[in-house]
Amino acid sequence: MQRTRPSARSGSSLHKHIAPGEARRQADSPPVWSPDGNSIAFFRTTRPCAVVCKARIIVVAANGGAPRLAGPELTEPSQLFWFPDSAPALMLKAERTPDDPLQLERCADIWNWARMQWPSGAANARLVKDRCQVTVAKYRDAGFLSSGFPCWQPVPFSFQCPSHGGGLRTMNPAQRDWNVRVDKNGKLSLARPPKGQRLPLPKAPPYPLLNGYVLPFTRDGRPRRGLTLTKTVTGTCNGRGDIRHPDSVRCGWSERKFSYIDNSCFKAPGRLRVGDFVLCPEGAGSTHFIRVKLSDLDKPLDS
Repeated sequence: MQRTRPSARSGSSLHKHIAPGEARRQADSPPVWSPDGNSIAFFRTTRPCAVVCKARIIVVAANGGAPRLAGPELTEPSQLFWFPDSAPALMLKAERTPDDPLQLERCADIWNWARMQWPSGAANARLVKDRCQVTVAKYRDAGFLSSGFPCWQPVPFSFQCPSHGGGLRTMNPAQRDWNVRVDKNGKLSLARPPKGQRLPLPKAPPYPLLNGYVLPFTRDGRPRRGLTLTKTVTGTCNGRGDIRHPDSVRCGWSERKFSYIDNSCFKAPGRLRVGDFVLCPEGAGSTHFIRVKLSDLDKPLDS
């Protein structure tokens, strides 16, 4: 993107790249100057056009800097214009404000409370729509995340991570801050702990958690009181659960025309037998469980 403004001395036009990193990407609308002359806005499509074209408004400071996205994706052509007093407010709103260290400390406390099991050595904790997101880095070089996965909060008191080796979500470099450490046991701690009293943890059901999931069985093999059993299905299970727990199993059963597989099911302590029931949670932190009645043991789940 270039800006072209008349020179006061010679009357000729001056050309200057104001967003060097965006030089190869073209605008999909004529650029429009803000009333105060400090910003330029234009449309750019966000993906290849199919039935419709989707675009975002891009705002660039006239003195250079990273382009900023404004507003939602648009599917209808629109005339771009500025309100007289909108440029300063938009540029100020687009600036990223650092997350409150006490809020991030609470994210770490929730992670540890949920007994998450993803040791890595480095991670990024931040707030996304007022909830914690912890991106666990498996490999990084010069700050670049080359392999990892984000763990989010389906409920305020717990986290959920994709299966190990799940797809990497590209992080904005401005948000790539390795601000927490994870030890070999999965315990999370802030690299720079804040001063002040810790924030209270969100209320959670009175059940032990493991990797964000409620452990449904007591030591005597009985389902915990207060859990909701939503339905009963017939399926097979084996001992290859994702969670490092002796009673975590991987179970599969048919749902209409496809097979459903859950890597975080739990059995009662002891050996499994045909006819036993295994409980599979309906998401991390959920107290609702599907009962799986075992029809066979140690058979491939996709057969």
